[in-house]
Amino acid sequence: MEQYDIVSKVNDLKRSSSVSSIIATYLLTLSADEVSHLRIVDIEKNCHVSPPSVMRFCKECGFHSFSQFKFAFTDQLYHEREVIQSNVELYEQPKYYCTIIEDTIRRTASVLSEEKLNTALNFWNDAREIVIFAGGSTYFVAEDLERKLIKVGKYTFAYNDDYWMRFSVINAKKDTLFIGITYSGNTKSVIRNLNDARDNGFRTILFTSYRNIAMEKDYDLLLYSNSSETRNRLVNTSSRIGLLFLIDVIYYAFIAKYYPEYFERYNELRV
Repeated sequence: MEQYDIVSKVNDLKRSSSVSSIIATYLLTLSADEVSHLRIVDIEKNCHVSPPSVMRFCKECGFHSFSQFKFAFTDQLYHEREVIQSNVELYEQPKYYCTIIEDTIRRTASVLSEEKLNTALNFWNDAREIVIFAGGSTYFVAEDLERKLIKVGKYTFAYNDDYWMRFSVINAKKDTLFIGITYSGNTKSVIRNLNDARDNGFRTILFTSYRNIAMEKDYDLLLYSNSSETRNRLVNTSSRIGLLFLIDVIYYAFIAKYYPEYFERYNELRV
C-alpha cells in the first residue's frame, strides 16, 4: 500500500460498522508523536478490544503486523504535518504557533491530575535538598525551577553535566529529592543518573512527554508536558513551553499550600 493511502484507509474504517471503526476513531484522535509510541496493549485498554481485533484492523489497512502499520501510519502523519507547516504563509505564522502553544497548554493541563499534583507538592515539601537533572535546551527549564525553589528557601541545584550529576548522586544526603527533565525521555545522562538515584533509595520525579507513560513504573512520580511537538525542533518550542507551564502550576500551588506568606514577600522584593 502506498504511504499516502493509509490515513484515508483509516478514515474509511472509521465509517464502517465493525470493531475496526472503534480503533480507527481512537487512532485519528492521536498526534504523530503519540502514535509513534503506541503499543497494542494501549489500544486494547482505550478501545476495549482484543489483540486479534487489533491485528485484524492492521490487516484491513494492508499490513501483516502492528509494528509495520504503526511505522507507516506515523510516518505519514509526520509528513502531512510538516507539509502543512511549510505551507503556512508568513503573515499566518504567529497565529499558527499560538494555536500550537495553546494546544500544548490545554493538553498538559488535561493530564495533570489532582493526585499527581498533591504528590508533587508533598515530595517538594518533604525534601531537605532538591537536585535537578536536564540537558540541552531543556536545561533552562531546570534553571527556572531551581530559582523558583530557592526563593522559598529550598536548597536546590540544577545540573546539565554528567560529571556533576554523578557526583550529586554519590554525595546526596538523606531526604534528597531528584528531579529529571527530559521531554523525549531519551536524554541518556538524565535517565542514567536519575536511575542511579532511584536505585540508591532516593525519591525521583521525571518531567517528560505524555508519550513516555510506560515509564510510570520506573520512578516515584511522572509529570507530563503533552505537546504536539514536531520533528522540526529548530523553531518549535511548544514542548518546553509545556514544561514551563507545568512547573508554574505546581510551583504556585506549592506556595499557596505551604508558603502563603511568600506572596507578600515577593511583592516586597519587587523593584
